[in-house]
Amino acid sequence: MSSSLLQAGLFNHKVIYGTRGKIVQSWISLLWPNSVLLLFSMRLIGCIEVTLLLRNAHKGQSWSTATPCRIFVGFGAGPEEYMWERFKNASPILSIRLDQTNPSTFGSIYRPNIIDLWRKVWCEAEIAFEVIMNTSIEPVQALRADYITQATTRLAQYAFFFQWWKGLNKDLKDIVFITPDIPAYACIDAGFPSVQFWQHGLLRKSLLFPPFKSLLLLTNAEVKYYKKLMPECDIVLDKSTLKVVNHNRTILFTSIYDTSDFKKITYIALLNGLCEWALQKKMQIVIRKHPCETDSFWENNFSRIKILSQKESIENTMLRVKPMLMITWFSTTLIDALRYNVVPVSINSMNECVVQDLIINLREHCLLWSENRDDIDQLVSGKTSVEKIINRLGKV
Repeated sequence: MSSSLLQAGLFNHKVIYGTRGKIVQSWISLLWPNSVLLLFSMRLIGCIEVTLLLRNAHKGQSWSTATPCRIFVGFGAGPEEYMWERFKNASPILSIRLDQTNPSTFGSIYRPNIIDLWRKVWCEAEIAFEVIMNTSIEPVQALRADYITQATTRLAQYAFFFQWWKGLNKDLKDIVFITPDIPAYACIDAGFPSVQFWQHGLLRKSLLFPPFKSLLLLTNAEVKYYKKLMPECDIVLDKSTLKVVNHNRTILFTSIYDTSDFKKITYIALLNGLCEWALQKKMQIVIRKHPCETDSFWENNFSRIKILSQKESIENTMLRVKPMLMITWFSTTLIDALRYNVVPVSINSMNECVVQDLIINLREHCLLWSENRDDIDQLVSGKTSVEKIINRLGKV
């Protein structure tokens, strides 16, 4: 289930849907509460979507899964190139990279049988329907239609990946996912017991995890949190030894992409104020757009600010640019900055739902643009140092 749905049940927030989700939600609402038609609709939608997934999983470049073999499953995340290189270089064994958002990367290895896919959708739809409709859990009872909608939109993906992994050679040396999403659940359910998770972004309390064998996490707060929830899991803190020295009078602003509940344009006044402040303090601002960011927000509204290449990793960017400050909203780059000896600053309100949902307490590990302006002014005026602020913020 999505974080939005879990938050809606626990905190009475509105469930947020994308375009596809809104269409399915409207259809489910139209049929509610006719149980026969609801279940049939779940199955029908699932079968149609899994057929389209199989069609898109066309044969591409052919790989061999002959033993020994290792598989890395990504989805186009910002630090994914760095993570893939790290995975690939960790062993001389053949490493294969897959993209869970691109079925053709899976089809290049193996394509499940369409009858098996339909059968899986048919069975899983009934299981999900019975559990949701008969549950005694109050937050689920209050949002049954939304849970049915969410299950319907995920049926095809689960069935496709379950049957794909089920048909694969089980003697794989390593399997790594960088998101605890439906494909990871399907992989573990299909019989692969040694699946790993490598963290790429800040984790939320409303995020559900499948039973991974091991977790590679970025912060002590997240390690502590998941050791309580998953005591049998091998959990390791990913430590960095790189450090920025001889900082320039530069602000690295790491942008993020717009979503249904986040729009950069709503921060235009704040960003203009930030630019005016930087000009007064003789600080240069450079923008690092998120690799998945495709809009022209910065070009259209801040044409005089330098925009960096999206191909360079955040680690290489920090080491090359050597910024004194790293500013963003609620990006994982706040933690990257702290680990690389750059002062992190958030322009978000700490009262926003997305910030409150994070496992790590951002207030403890970064400066806040709205509250810590004196500290930031002292830093750029030379009255304090990067090292002193980093030491005060503490290790993550």
